[in-house]
Amino acid sequence: MQSPSADRLVLEEFRLFDGASHAEADLVLAAADPAGVPLLTSIDDERDVVSVRCVPGHAATEDDRLDRSTFGTLVSRWGPLRTYRPRIAESSLVPPTSYHLAVTESGINGSHPTPAAGDRGPHAPAPAPGDVRPVDLLWIGAPQGTHAGLLVVIGDGGSGGGADAAWPLSLGEALGVRIYRGTARA
Repeated sequence: MQSPSADRLVLEEFRLFDGASHAEADLVLAAADPAGVPLLTSIDDERDVVSVRCVPGHAATEDDRLDRSTFGTLVSRWGPLRTYRPRIAESSLVPPTSYHLAVTESGINGSHPTPAAGDRGPHAPAPAPGDVRPVDLLWIGAPQGTHAGLLVVIGDGGSGGGADAAWPLSLGEALGVRIYRGTARA
């Protein structure tokens, strides 16, 4: 899944009706974006789901929104369409087997971020090979039109990551971070 030259990252959060099929909703999403990230589910409430897409520079902005009518009676509520300017939009040739997404509207995005205490500086030693887990997809974006917020998408491959791999679940709603996860389409 090679990321095209990214112009923007597009996020649409929505809520499924009670009893609506996640698999059916993902099939609708796959028809719109066959090679893209599958439908991701909130760790807090399985009815809250999200679509996140990397949109190439040549695509028209009016094509960003999903065709909501194709979801029929699966969706009870749509959130606003959010677009992000990519800071990083990288992926490997091998599609990930699992995905994690964290999104928030808090935190200020400055042009020259100051490293937090404990961050690796330019002269810090590289991590040991056993400490590094391969990431097959990494998208980081700052919201367009505001200086607050962040979107992070990570796709892990066959390195044993899986949808239940370690993730900072303690971030959650208390800090205003929404976390979603999912696995690749079969």
